[in-house]
Amino acid sequence: MDLTDFILRSNRSETVEDLTRDFLKLINSFGMERFIMGELSHDSTDQKERHLGILVNYPEEWLEHYVANHYVDYDPVYQAALTARRPYTWAEVEQKRDITDQALQVMREAKECKLYSGIGLSIHQPMGGIIGMGFAGSEKDARCDKDAVSIIHAAANQFFTVFSELQGYGAEDDNIHLTRREREVLLWLARGKSKSEIGDLLQVSESAIKRHCEMIFQKLDANSVTFAVTKALRMGLVKPF
Repeated sequence: MDLTDFILRSNRSETVEDLTRDFLKLINSFGMERFIMGELSHDSTDQKERHLGILVNYPEEWLEHYVANHYVDYDPVYQAALTARRPYTWAEVEQKRDITDQALQVMREAKECKLYSGIGLSIHQPMGGIIGMGFAGSEKDARCDKDAVSIIHAAANQFFTVFSELQGYGAEDDNIHLTRREREVLLWLARGKSKSEIGDLLQVSESAIKRHCEMIFQKLDANSVTFAVTKALRMGLVKPF
């Protein structure tokens, strides 16, 4: 299956299973049968691990080992996806001068689980959201040349577009309802004000602001002011300027 065939077939997909099956056919033609797609726009290690795989067919034993050792904090492929503006190969990541011994260990152990040469890429969403996708072959002859990388990059963007339509991805944002006061508190937090300062501005006690923050954290599934503000901005819940 070539890129044009995939685009035409994906536009007619009725289920995520149909879409994924055709996507796998395409990447298999480049010697890659493993892929993972996850949300990268998270703060803590726990949050990163919980959103690691929206879709994934990596070996289960590798994923269990990866999470148990919190490799998300050291994985150079994951770290590259946070700032990448173009797709990249695993070889490029491993050849970076500043790569750490921990990062190299992650790559070595991935190969021991038959995850050899691969490709990583990012799909940037509105307000700073990032979807990361990774592809790997269980054989050493997977294609990672410039043409292969470009085709997989284009196909990945098409895959995510159709996946989002079929799955209603992002619709959960519509179910988050903040009160007028919670939005006010978030707005001032986004502008860099402390809880005490916000209390003075809104003419309520600091303890009242702390209670509002607790409700905001709960609704946004956040564990810090920084993460709550980042997530609220990404979702368009507040506009500080």
